[in-house]
Amino acid sequence: MACLVQQLLMREPNIQYNNKKYRCRPEHIPSCFIKSQKQEFFVDMTCEGCSGAVTRVLNKLGGVQFEIDLPNKKVFIESDKDTDVLLETLKKTGKAANYIGPK
Repeated sequence: MACLVQQLLMREPNIQYNNKKYRCRPEHIPSCFIKSQKQEFFVDMTCEGCSGAVTRVLNKLGGVQFEIDLPNKKVFIESDKDTDVLLETLKKTGKAANYIGPK
């Protein structure tokens, strides 16, 4: 039955099974079960060249979907990757970048 319990824990971290409560820590849940979330970043972009640089580094990272709002200097990224990884990737453009929060 351990396999069944493990499978259930991956789908729902808080479950009750045979009158026992189980709690699974998020780091034990495989990434395929974690829904990606849209994150908002500020990137000091001033032109199409800047937004092109953002596009290049994010495409190279892979596993992300993103939107660039050049007039407001914001990038919205949907990914299951850690926000620190996303921020460091954006900084590779040479532009100032900050994490704003979940969108």
